[in-house]
Amino acid sequence: MTKEIANQLRAKDTYFSSFDKIIVYYDYGQVELAQILVSVFNTMFSNVEFRKIETNQYKLSQAADLICTVEAIAQKTILTKSESEFFHSKNEFRKNIYKNIAKKKL
Repeated sequence: MTKEIANQLRAKDTYFSSFDKIIVYYDYGQVELAQILVSVFNTMFSNVEFRKIETNQYKLSQAADLICTVEAIAQKTILTKSESEFFHSKNEFRKNIYKNIAKKKL
């Protein structure tokens, strides 16, 4: 996971380097992931600050969680039973959900 996060950040190095400061918001719900994020960001960038998500940032956190969930579902070849009930089919999911979120990618 560390290598993949680092690879994704390297691919967007120009974007991240354009900022005076990079602020990473995280709820520290998974200690291991928090350690990876701190390690990778601090190794790659000198202008990083980590902040624990507070209640007033909760909606942003929910939006980020939704996007991550949609991306994870898009990577699957077969939907679970509950995903199929919710989205109806992989094609419906891609057409109605994923297409709109994918347009917003950096």
